[in-house]
Amino acid sequence: MLSKLVVVVVWFHLVVIANSLHSLQQQQPSCHDDESSALLQFMQSFMYASASFYNGNCCSWDGVDCDEETGHVIGLDLSSSGLYGSINSNSSLFRLVHLQRLNLANNDFNYSQIPSSIRNFPRLTYLNLSASSFSGRVPSEVSHLSKLLSLDLSLNLDRFSGEKLLKLHPSNMRSLVQNLTSLEKLDLSYINIVRM
Repeated sequence: MLSKLVVVVVWFHLVVIANSLHSLQQQQPSCHDDESSALLQFMQSFMYASASFYNGNCCSWDGVDCDEETGHVIGLDLSSSGLYGSINSNSSLFRLVHLQRLNLANNDFNYSQIPSSIRNFPRLTYLNLSASSFSGRVPSEVSHLSKLLSLDLSLNLDRFSGEKLLKLHPSNMRSLVQNLTSLEKLDLSYINIVRM
C-alpha cells in the first residue's frame, strides 16, 4: 500500500513538473525569422562572439527583449558589448522596426555618424547612444522619434584627444524640444551646439 502511494505521489510530481516546463516554454515568445536574421547580420558585422546570439530563439538571446504576444523584438541592450566598427544607414539593425528600447552605449562605432535610418524606429521610447564614438552632426531624424521618453547622446568623445565628436545645430535643438514632448530625460553632455 505504501509503495503504491509513493508511486502515485512521484507520478503526480512528474506531471506537475512537466506542466510547469510546458507553461514556461509557452511563455517565451518565438522570434520572427526576419528579425533573428537582422540581429545575426548586425552582430556578425561587428564580429560579436557571444554564443547566445547563435542559438535558437532570438527572444532568449542576451540583451534581446521580445513582445510576449507577438514575438517581435522590442528591446535591444548591447551596452558595453565590445562592439567595434562602423554603423551606417544600410545596417540590418534598422530592419528591427518594432524596437521600443535601444541601448548601444559604451561601444566604439569608430567615428561613424548616427545614421539617418534612426527614423525607422518610430516606436522608440528609450535611446542611449552615449560614449560610443559617434561623430558628426546629430541627424534631424532623431527629432521625429516622438515617443521618446529618454534620449542620451552624451560623452561621444575622441578617445585620444577628448574632443567632442557630436554636433547639434540650433535648428535641430529647436526641433528636439518641439517634437519630443514626452521626453523625461535628455542628456546632451559634451555635445557641441554649433551655429551654421
